[in-house]
Formats: sequence, C-alpha cells, structure tokens
Amino acid sequence: MISYFGSFVFYSPSADINTEKLVCSAMILSFYQNLNRHLKISLKTCQNSSMIRISLFILLVLFSSSLQAQESRSLVVDLSLDVGQVERSLSLQVTVFNHSFVVVSVFPFVAIRPITSEVSTLVQLSSGQRRVTAVVEDILADTASHRIQIECLNCSDTIPRQFYRPEGNTISMPNSIFLNAEDLPAQIESNLITLAEIGGQISLINGQSLDRDLEFEVSARPVLTGSELQSQTVTLEVGQNSVAYLLQGLTRNTNDIKISARCMACRGVAPVSQIFPQALSTQANLRGIDFNFDADAVFRLNGVLDIILHED
Repeated sequence: MISYFGSFVFYSPSADINTEKLVCSAMILSFYQNLNRHLKISLKTCQNSSMIRISLFILLVLFSSSLQAQESRSLVVDLSLDVGQVERSLSLQVTVFNHSFVVVSVFPFVAIRPITSEVSTLVQLSSGQRRVTAVVEDILADTASHRIQIECLNCSDTIPRQFYRPEGNTISMPNSIFLNAEDLPAQIESNLITLAEIGGQISLINGQSLDRDLEFEVSARPVLTGSELQSQTVTLEVGQNSVAYLLQGLTRNTNDIKISARCMACRGVAPVSQIFPQALSTQANLRGIDFNFDADAVFRLNGVLDIILHED
C-alpha cells in the first residue's frame, strides 16, 4: 500500500506479511549499494525485531558516511549582457541548486523525500563592462540534477532573476530546466536577459521656478494598446527648475512606445500633459527623453479640489 503525507511517499506492506521477517540488514546493505543508482531497494527477510533495529543503525551510519564522502566539483559560468554595457557596478549571484532525494526506512515504512541543497558565488560586473566570469565551487557531483539561477542583487530592474538554459536563459521558473549530473559541463556561457531603461528630465522653460512642490507622472505605453508598461512619479520641488526621471524594467526590443508626462495637480489654458513626439524602441537604453513646460501658461494650480485637466 502506498500513502502520501506531506512531502513523503510511504510504502507499507500488506497486513498478512510476517512483520518479524521484514526489513533486515540485507535490505539495508542492498539499499546502500544502490544509493547512487536511483536508490533501487531490494527487500530480504530478517529474523527478529532486534535485527531490524541493528539494520536501521547501520543505515544511518552508512548513509551519513556516504554524504561525507560525496565528491564535489566546480562550474565556470561566463556571464555576458545581451546588449550594451552596464552604467554602474552590479552584483551578480550565481546559484547552483542540487536536487536529489533520500530514502529512509523506519519499520514498517519506506519513505522517499526530495532534498535540495545549494551553493553560490558572487561576482561584480563593473561599470562599462559587459562580461564577467563566475566560478561556483563545491557542487555535489553525485546529485541527480542541477538548476542554475542568476540574480542581480538590488538591481532586478536592470537584470531580472533568470535561469540558465543551453538554448537561452529564461525568467520563468516553470520554463527552467534541470541538468542531469552527467550533462552538466565544466564551463557554460550565459547570455543575460536585461531590461531596458528610458530616462530624461522635466524642465520649466526660461529658468522658471515654482513656489510650491509639484508632482509629475511619467509613463510608457505601447502606441497600439495604450496599456501602461511602467510609470514613475517625480517631484519638482520649490526653487527647482528641473527634475530627472528614469523608467526601468521595460521589456527589451519593444517597439512603438510612447512616453508621456503630466502635471498631477494642474490646470490651465495650455495642456498639462505632453507626449514625446517620436515613438521609441527599447532595443537600447534611452536617455534625453525630455519634457519642457511653461509654468506661466500651464500651472494655474488648484490646491483645494486637486482637479487634473489634461489632454492625451
């Protein structure tokens, strides 16, 4: 009979089997001998319950020894950006997850439980570079399979978490793959998926300044659908003439994007919303996508009702 409990799969013998003759030392030794061959278990009989206890003790000793004796290996990972160079230093963490399972026999059950361990290394991709090499040490050589993950620490808007695949990385965990131990090479090349950025400034013309803080929303939308991709709210503070914005996390190689900026608490005879005159592409990071407003014509502020009038 097979039953399920949590992450365990239990095998329980039928009631008519002589329990005094189940789970003997021969079973344990056979289990140990086949531990690295997908844990094939053969059962033999034993004489009494004391033999069962002795056998279980032998199992724990042998299994513990096998873990300590497992060989380890290293993996060289050559990381490169799919386009361009980084504008600031980034910390990249490469993690190898070791996936296997363990079989534990506690009379009269046999339990199989998946186990996962991991090893990782951290490397720096310096400003102006597009390639770096990481070496992951102490990977368990006898593990059934491995999954390789790359993360950009505190910079996921530039390089999202992704998983290595020989045909190209993926940012979707369900689409990631497990490499069999014998299929894991000593060195791999990983072309990193990056996300695009669009940045610029919102400025007042002719050196104008404000007597109160003013918020602007900048957004990126596809020309065809109009659904928002990314947005950011920035504040033009009292006495300032301009403020910078930066839209991050845009999918690479997206065409026909419109960028707009609007004052969030303004009304006036002139439009309080502007659209950049050209449709843009995220094939590369973009800078200099600027907007200029005339405070005298536009910013008749409504501080009580906070009404927003704008034209798209």
